[in-house]
Amino acid sequence: EDIFFKQSKIYLNKIIRYQLENKKLDNIVLDQALNMLNFNNIFSYFDNVKVILVTRDPRGIYNSMKTRQSLAYPNYNLKIWSEWYDQIMQQFNNYKRKIPKKYKKHILEIKFEDFVRNYEREQKRILNFLNISKINNNFDIKKTEFNVFKARKELSNFEKNYIKKKLLKYLQW
Repeated sequence: EDIFFKQSKIYLNKIIRYQLENKKLDNIVLDQALNMLNFNNIFSYFDNVKVILVTRDPRGIYNSMKTRQSLAYPNYNLKIWSEWYDQIMQQFNNYKRKIPKKYKKHILEIKFEDFVRNYEREQKRILNFLNISKINNNFDIKKTEFNVFKARKELSNFEKNYIKKKLLKYLQW
């Protein structure tokens, strides 16, 4: 197992460096590279890894899945979706409680809606966590703010109330 992890680290670093070729970067971001129910192993594959866990209000997630007709999730039935979401989040929260203490300082949790509403504060938290400085300012927070709260307008009152009742502990707005 030790040999496997050592060789895997070397191999993954080679792949990443090859893709970057002559670009000088100190930090590499892998977007959605983890399984939210099993991400401890990431610490075995990379040195100095930092994990940012982003959660989102279930109403926004449901609305997004419903409007995009995401077939990988049970978006077609609110009751089934709500039960599925609750089970996933319970598993996620149970998993987080079992994370070894030595990794916890390398994990930052962000609520997406807080990020949008308090962009400057949350951005500072992320930059401090990553120990980096802001490079540019080409992110359009207004566009994101518009998109993140679409569920307020697009979901029916029944859908919003059902999710609020069934998934209250996960709501972020």
